[in-house]
Amino acid sequence: MARAYGASMVGSSYNEPLITAEWAVEVFKQAKPAGFRTAFISNGNATPQVLDYLRPWTDCYKIDLKSMSDRNYRQLGGVVDNILDTVKMVRERGFWEEIVTLVIPGFNDSEDELKRAAEFITSVSPDIPWHVTAFHQDYRMKDNANTTAEQLVRACEIGRAAGLRYVYAGNLPGRVGRWENTFCPSCDEPLVERYGYLIQKVKVTQRVSALRVVRQFRYLVLIEARTSCPPACAQHAQPETNHSGSTFALRAQADRTSALQFTH
Repeated sequence: MARAYGASMVGSSYNEPLITAEWAVEVFKQAKPAGFRTAFISNGNATPQVLDYLRPWTDCYKIDLKSMSDRNYRQLGGVVDNILDTVKMVRERGFWEEIVTLVIPGFNDSEDELKRAAEFITSVSPDIPWHVTAFHQDYRMKDNANTTAEQLVRACEIGRAAGLRYVYAGNLPGRVGRWENTFCPSCDEPLVERYGYLIQKVKVTQRVSALRVVRQFRYLVLIEARTSCPPACAQHAQPETNHSGSTFALRAQADRTSALQFTH
């Protein structure tokens, strides 16, 4: 099925993939030898043991960081310290890691809380992409207002001020200015331009091998290659190697048909 849809990645998501980790690994054992990248899209309530079990077969790990408040997390049935520990452990084990925060007015959108989230992610690595996405009223959660584009932009600005190099505003295409795009963190040259899930321009030059775009259905979006921006800036002239061995890593978004995501 993944080949039939032209996918390059297989991911495990809804409900929570950690509860069926064994099943996901069995799928990934078939996917990786066939040339697919693999991903977990998770709430981040993991243990060291399950991450060690997943790592040989899982390339990428996306975590929902829902709040920096333990009180808020306990309302949702979780404990914030468990999630923060997972963010650290995922990075330490060499997964490609991205963080998503659904910004909910009146729940987790205060400047203090967003700043603490951004500062925490930065303390783990300023290269971890942070996606802030818009809440909308649905089902039984209709007391909170919908998130505005202005609120997402403010969250992005907080993330950038905290030192994060790759901050993105999601799911309000065309309304969040530069925050849909990827910029060189050194010279601020635009490298990847997007509208929603669609990549409109890729202005990246190749140094060593062909640019590889790894696309995932919704959140995890990644380009890894030895690259330089046009014109080549000092950072790219002498790039530093990140934990995955690439000399530079960029986020790229994809259309909905570019990857297969399986559920259970």
